[in-house]
Amino acid sequence: TGSNTRNTFDELEHVLLERFKAMLSSSGSTSQNQHVRKARLFYRNCADTDRLNLTGLKYLLNTIEKNGGWPLMELERW
Repeated sequence: TGSNTRNTFDELEHVLLERFKAMLSSSGSTSQNQHVRKARLFYRNCADTDRLNLTGLKYLLNTIEKNGGWPLMELERW
């Protein structure tokens, strides 16, 4: 039964990841809260591999900073 449980959790994880990906990659409503908008912006920036290949992580780090930062990235302040 252990393998059945594992398979059930694996399938649930797959379904949830696909739903998150669909939600984040959709354009959605502009009336959604700022957290959803920022999550979508961050996802699009992470998925833009052409831009990341050209600019490296600097573009992604600038995007994080412009959107309020990420305390974990600022270890000296954490």
